[in-house]
Amino acid sequence: IGVLGSRGVVDRRPDVLGDDRQGAGHGIEEGHRRQLELDLHGAPVERTEIVRRLLAGNGVVGNPGFLPPDHPFHVDVEQYAFDPEAANRLLDRAGYPRRTPNEVRSGPDGEPLSLRILVGNSPVPPFLDLLVGGLAKVGIELQPLSVDLPTLFGRLQDGDYEMAVSLYPGPGGTAPSADPDTLRTFYSSRIEGRLQGARGYVDEEFDRLARQQLVTADREERMRLVARMQRLVAGDVPALPLYYPTLFSAFRKDVLDRWYYTPGGFAGGLPTVLNKHVFVTGSRTGLEIRGRA
Repeated sequence: IGVLGSRGVVDRRPDVLGDDRQGAGHGIEEGHRRQLELDLHGAPVERTEIVRRLLAGNGVVGNPGFLPPDHPFHVDVEQYAFDPEAANRLLDRAGYPRRTPNEVRSGPDGEPLSLRILVGNSPVPPFLDLLVGGLAKVGIELQPLSVDLPTLFGRLQDGDYEMAVSLYPGPGGTAPSADPDTLRTFYSSRIEGRLQGARGYVDEEFDRLARQQLVTADREERMRLVARMQRLVAGDVPALPLYYPTLFSAFRKDVLDRWYYTPGGFAGGLPTVLNKHVFVTGSRTGLEIRGRA
C-alpha cells in the first residue's frame, strides 16, 4: 500500500484548531483547513489511474478510511473523486490564488504553494510523476526528495517532512488487512515513537473510540466503533492510502498445491503465504497431515 501523508498538525481538541504545516510557510483558518487537505489528498490524485496504468489493474484503489474493501470491518466512506475543477474552486475560495492556469498558487503570505514530498529511492515510486502532475493541475508544486529507506523511516518517525509517500506496513507496522486495531496504531495521538503514522493528528473522539474498541469483546459493538473511526479519518484525511496491490507468488504444484494468503495476515498482519501452516499439514484447513500422492 502507498500512503500519502502530510506533516501538518490537525488538532481537534476544542481549544486547539488549525493546521501548522511545517516549512510550507502557510497558515490556514479552520474553515478552509479541510478544503486544503482534500486538495492535497483527494481530488488531484487520480488513484484509479495508478491502479490501471501502473499496476495493470492488479490492485484496488486506496480507501480514505484506511481499511481495504474486503476487510470484514470496512464501511463505506467518502472517496473524493478525481476532480481538478472542483479542487481549483476550493483553493480559490481558501485564499490560494493564481493568475494563470499554469502557474503555482500563492498563499495569503504571498509565498508559493510549494511542498517537498519525501519518498524512498529503492526504487522511487513509479506513481510519483502522477502525483506531481496531478497537483500541478491545481497549482500546487511538489518537490520530490528521494532518500534511502533507513533515512525515510527515520524522518517519518521524527516528523521531519512536509509530505511523504511510504509503503505500509513498514518496519513495526500492522497491515491494513489485519485486526482493525491497526486504525488506532496508525492514527491515534496516544501512540509514541512509531515509525509510521498520522503525525500531528489529534482527535479526542477518535482516541476515545480507539481505546474503547480495544477492550470491546462484543463483535457487533466493536464494528460500530470501528465504523465511526473510519468515518472520522476519512473526513479529516490526515493520510490517504493510494492503492492496495494484488500479491502474486509462484510455486510448484507438484510439490505443494495448498499455498494461500492468510486472511488478515499473520505475525502482525504480514500479507504473505509464508505462514508455515502448510509446512506442517500440507492443507489450508484442519490438522490432518496430507501425504504426497
